Amino acid sequence: MTGITWAEIVDYIPAPPTPESQVSTIDSEDATNQPFSRQTNPLEHASLPSIVLAHWMQPMVSVGAHRVLELKDMWPIGQSDSCDSLESRFRAVYDPNPQIFDISPVAMAFTKTFRRELTSVFIGSVLYVVALAMQSYVAQALLQFLSDKENLFHISNGYWLVAMMTISSLVAVCTVNYVFFTTSRIGANIRSLTMVLVFDKALKLSSAARQEYTAGEILTLMSVDAERVFMAMLQSPWHVMGPLAFVVSIVMIGVLLDAYSALVGMVVLVVVMYISVKQGDRIARLQRMLLEVIEQRVKVTSEALQGIRVMKFYAWEEPLAQRVEKLRTREVSFLRKFHTFQVVNTVMLFLTPTFLSGATLGLYVLLHDTIDVVETFTLIAMVNICRTALFQLPQAISSFCKAKISLSRIDVFLVSDEFVTGYPLLSSTMPNDSMPMTPSSLLSDDYKAETWVISQGCISFREACFQWPRVFHATNLVVVTPAHTENQGSLLLKASSSECVSLSCDFKSDILSAEASSGRIDNTKEEIFRLEGLNLEVDRGSLVMIVGKVGSGKSSLVNAILGEMPRTSGVLEVGGRIAYVSQDTWIRNATLRDNILFEQNYDADRYAQVLDASQLAMDLRALPNGDDTEIGERGINLSGGQKARVAIARAMYRLETDVLILDDPLSAVDPHVAHAIFEKCIVGLAAGQTRLLVLNSHYNLLPNADHIVVMQDGVVIMLTLIFETN
Repeated sequence: MTGITWAEIVDYIPAPPTPESQVSTIDSEDATNQPFSRQTNPLEHASLPSIVLAHWMQPMVSVGAHRVLELKDMWPIGQSDSCDSLESRFRAVYDPNPQIFDISPVAMAFTKTFRRELTSVFIGSVLYVVALAMQSYVAQALLQFLSDKENLFHISNGYWLVAMMTISSLVAVCTVNYVFFTTSRIGANIRSLTMVLVFDKALKLSSAARQEYTAGEILTLMSVDAERVFMAMLQSPWHVMGPLAFVVSIVMIGVLLDAYSALVGMVVLVVVMYISVKQGDRIARLQRMLLEVIEQRVKVTSEALQGIRVMKFYAWEEPLAQRVEKLRTREVSFLRKFHTFQVVNTVMLFLTPTFLSGATLGLYVLLHDTIDVVETFTLIAMVNICRTALFQLPQAISSFCKAKISLSRIDVFLVSDEFVTGYPLLSSTMPNDSMPMTPSSLLSDDYKAETWVISQGCISFREACFQWPRVFHATNLVVVTPAHTENQGSLLLKASSSECVSLSCDFKSDILSAEASSGRIDNTKEEIFRLEGLNLEVDRGSLVMIVGKVGSGKSSLVNAILGEMPRTSGVLEVGGRIAYVSQDTWIRNATLRDNILFEQNYDADRYAQVLDASQLAMDLRALPNGDDTEIGERGINLSGGQKARVAIARAMYRLETDVLILDDPLSAVDPHVAHAIFEKCIVGLAAGQTRLLVLNSHYNLLPNADHIVVMQDGVVIMLTLIFETN
């Protein structure tokens, strides 16, 4: 349709355009009057002193001092912190094969991605411990100054000692703030990056790998595991500051008192850390079992919510509730044990400085019979160096154990098999002699597989074989195919030679349909389904219809083109971009307009044409908010026909598509609607695209096809159609 306007289709005011389609007037505004959300993030160009002193946040703090902060008062994410930038940095260093002591490949890639930031964290952690040690010596010098003794620094002016104490305290505070700000930033970036990696991988999983992971398990990776990695990164500085503080404290105690006192202190710390490590192992085992129970509970809950209609129909609420309750009881039991071990570990480490001070002082007094005030308070200051580290280190160890388990799970997921995203030329030699090929006689014998170059919108199968990786259980399927009463026709087949062969095709025959009135389940021997010896050439702009009885391989052929069905031999090439409409329509929880646009820019004229062609204009009048109506999860508030038309409209809206594949979406709509969609969408808007249409009904559309592909037992016959009505 040309020249069509929105008002000619619907009689209500549509939702406002998306932000991407609106003309921005930001450039004409004074930059100082713009909200923070439209300004550049100042962290991108902040200096080191500004970051250390948090001066770059002063504008937001000033606004927050006068009013409640709003979303527009948040700066946008900086370029270096964006997911695109993080993912490109990660991909450049990621190697899925472990090389160093079987360290997690993802953890190694994270370390390489943020190596500069982690280096600054390490330096800051060391500087923090040095500043704390300096405080102890300055405190000793002050005590000696007050006792009229010669101090360590040989400074006779007490003001200089106070200034040194102030400077060392400021250095310690600023350093630790910078360290944990940096680790928080790294942790947030790692969490976002983990979510992106898992999400991208979930979209690329092969058909076999997809069976190994439920939606709940993938959701757990993106939420629970990503959060555990974030918390481990947040606590990571204590892995440096803790042991370093222990060593510094022991050395300083040895210098202050004697070697025996230092040895006793070291024994106390070693015993405490040994017990803490053992506790950490127990906590890790409990955490592993806890995660397994959480996954089971999330899986059962997700399945119950997804199949809530069936659950209500069969009155399974009570059994499912009991099943969830049992899993929850196990989860609470593991949580109780987990937190008990954590509390014991935390209390023990919190009291360790007291034990350390008592042991060292007791031994020193036992050996020397006396100790002065300066040595006593200096010892307390030196022991306090490791007090915070002792309190935080068990939490850091616990977070590390959790993250280690989570990273191993993420590693396994990221190396799962992916579907083929490209179509490189392969040798046509069969890897398995038990898999015979049945090449079609419709393809000329003089083609050269090695020199073939595919064009945009073209599809080429050359001696291609495909095979599903798992056993196909036919008895698990219940297929209902409507009966048809269309007239028989005579098809004239044109082979690759000049001969013409006449073939009579009954549209009610076994090749095209199954009788719905006498439905049956064919219990055949379990075997792996395969497509064999495919030799097909589809030209750009042609309309190819794929027909065949249930289980003949129509959807498998489509999946082979999409890369979902693994190719075992031969060549498959597809030129250009593909738009795909599946049998089970996919609808996301968003507005109807967002489901159609699917992140594309809004074009009012194109949008109106698509709505009219997909027969959705009338439906929008019945929706409460038109195309701004919120669609529930899995399209719960749409009928089957409406969901199919939304999916078709989504595919039609994409202008850059070269190949359009429709896997029997017309069977979900009424005959007159199917014919209108065929005329306005498939033959109309998509006229310049290569179109593959799978049909299980509406066989009266076959005369419009340029080619018909008849599938039977994984074998393809390609027909050039000349239709003659009897």
